[in-house]
Amino acid sequence: MGLIILGSNLIPVSEGFDSMNAINWELTNFIFPFLTHALGTLVGAF
Repeated sequence: MGLIILGSNLIPVSEGFDSMNAINWELTNFIFPFLTHALGTLVGAF
């Protein structure tokens, strides 16, 4: 959870960002959620 909060502070969303409209999403919006899920899976495996 901390990485997702950190990610939103490091990579802020643009003004007027609509989270329900996926067409406007950029690759940077997926970096920290992907990273946190990958790290969670890695930690859970060991």
